[in-house]
Amino acid sequence: MPFDPQIETPDFLLVVSEKGTKLPSGNTTSQKKLAESDSRILSLSYSHMHPEPFFYETEKDFTIVLGSPIFNDEQVNRQKTAEAFSNDFSSRTALELIDGEFVVINFNKINGTLKIINDRFTAVPLYYYHHPETKIFCATPYFSNIWSFLSKIGQLKIKNEAFFEFLWFQRLFGIKTLARNALFMPDAHILEYDGRRISLSRYWQRNYGKNKNSLSFNARYLADCVRYSISMKTADNPKTGHFLSGGMDSRSVLAGFTDNLPTCFTVGISENREVRTARQIAETKGAKHVYLPLHNEHYGMIREKAVPLCGGMYNYD
Repeated sequence: MPFDPQIETPDFLLVVSEKGTKLPSGNTTSQKKLAESDSRILSLSYSHMHPEPFFYETEKDFTIVLGSPIFNDEQVNRQKTAEAFSNDFSSRTALELIDGEFVVINFNKINGTLKIINDRFTAVPLYYYHHPETKIFCATPYFSNIWSFLSKIGQLKIKNEAFFEFLWFQRLFGIKTLARNALFMPDAHILEYDGRRISLSRYWQRNYGKNKNSLSFNARYLADCVRYSISMKTADNPKTGHFLSGGMDSRSVLAGFTDNLPTCFTVGISENREVRTARQIAETKGAKHVYLPLHNEHYGMIREKAVPLCGGMYNYD
């Protein structure tokens, strides 16, 4: 019997606005006020997010953590991550204490400023928009939420050159989006918004320089890094699932498990070579394998809900 996917499209829309500004309803629920300063209000609507946003509030600020940050090389810990950024929202905190996949949002209740920091590889994407006349700032991991919001406030302006780029290359380059003045936040950056302007600063730069180590040394080092990463990301939950395609990427991740082996899942239209290879790899590792057969028209059936997940900015065929 084919696997019946239940797709819940996630929503998340954060808005910073001047007091007295009337906002339209979000995609699923109305904006809920989370915090305020003398002049600005931080509001949010969200649904169907896994994991859900983590909230941390003090007398001076309100912090939201998205994703799964690894704190101080120990394990996924959103509480300590929020506390760390509440005490010192800086690049030093990110570089010395936080790793993993995350977006951290901090609203200062004293002066109404907003700060956002993302991880080193934008594992959690973030799109943002600022309208200087109305002084509305919004941000979300889901571009379709910004598209809908801008349409509701009458500010949706299509970026024609971005549409051409997508049609020509089947993807967008840089930080542009399909909506004019709505941008993608680049990796390893701190965004600051003071109610008038936005500033961005990079806190970490990738190093593509080649080392002089032997191939075997680099292979062992990569394997050690994969094992370490898995141990950190799974330390908070003894039950883990792993999508195993049978390719090099997913089998390398499975090889990094040393104990508490995951249950491996492979999806496919039929029990093809990929499914058989994945099953054999899981059995070799000693892990449980589950095959999830898909309907012959699976991708056509999920298209209407799948395309908004990527904001229509990735090829779907």
